[in-house]
Amino acid sequence: MALSFAADFSARYGYCDRFGAMGLSNLLKECQQISMEHSDALGIGYHGYLRPKKLGFLLAKQRVTAREMPLGGEQLTLTTSASRAGAFYLRENRLLGLKGGEKTELARVEARWVLVDLAAVRILRRPPPEIAELFPNEAEAFGDFRVKRPENPQKTLLLRALPSLCDVNGHINNASYADLLLDALDEQIGPGRKLRELEIVYSRQILHGAEFELLCQGQDDEFLFLGQDGAGALFQARARLG
Repeated sequence: MALSFAADFSARYGYCDRFGAMGLSNLLKECQQISMEHSDALGIGYHGYLRPKKLGFLLAKQRVTAREMPLGGEQLTLTTSASRAGAFYLRENRLLGLKGGEKTELARVEARWVLVDLAAVRILRRPPPEIAELFPNEAEAFGDFRVKRPENPQKTLLLRALPSLCDVNGHINNASYADLLLDALDEQIGPGRKLRELEIVYSRQILHGAEFELLCQGQDDEFLFLGQDGAGALFQARARLG
């Protein structure tokens, strides 16, 4: 059983990049928003349920497939469906736009979350009864993926978790990783060569003010990334252009 939710909105002009299309991090923030609204509607929202119980959903992996990013002002529908497979909570978000008078999928975002006891700092393998009732362990997990590390990085960027990247949790927002990666690909992206697929595996949070390295390696249209600090890997990512 997948629980579904949908919202209609227009692509905000302030969310568009230099090519006039919605920026990827802004799409991911719209996905975060609809997920929060969906959770509120289910009675397991942040303020009413998760925060009082000191629980939180943390993103483990995320895959974006972009067919065509919408232009500013386009009328859009964003759908989300949620299910559970073992300890993973799965969300599939689909961005729909009007093409030729028919709704067409423009992008898809697949995310794998884990439920965490924030007080004990541990993943809850068995959910509380309220969540177990909503999400029976019956879903088939969408294709899992692993991301290779760059073996021969061609450049290394020294970065810092600036306030503009961080959220209410005091760490870099999941969507802001897309900005970091696309900034690193600035010389490769142009009007005829855009991001088509992005996969991110999150290992550890990057707290506000933390300094870290971003290692980059690319060939043709395929790029690998590794974010790391002195303690090891923070995240790994793969991007495909086209």
